[in-house]
Amino acid sequence: ALEDLADEQAEVLADRERCRETELELQERAQEHRQEELEAFQGSEAARRELEEQLTELANAKEELMSKMDSHKSVVVKQRREADAAIAALQRDLEGAKNEF
Repeated sequence: ALEDLADEQAEVLADRERCRETELELQERAQEHRQEELEAFQGSEAARRELEEQLTELANAKEELMSKMDSHKSVVVKQRREADAAIAALQRDLEGAKNEF
């Protein structure tokens, strides 16, 4: 009976040791999982920041392009007015020349 009790106690101690080892393994896995989640979050946060920077750069480039287009448009409008005025002057000169002959 004493021998059975000693065997049973040895089994209980061995079971406890296996439980501790399993618990440590689970804690280690949980820590690894938390680390992976943290890294994934940091990676997605870095990607989000990079996209925000790219969006800001695109918005700035768009504003610059719109400004240049407005500037070019005003130059084109001015040149067109000047061309229209020159054509009108030439037409007047032509009419004047026709009337002389």
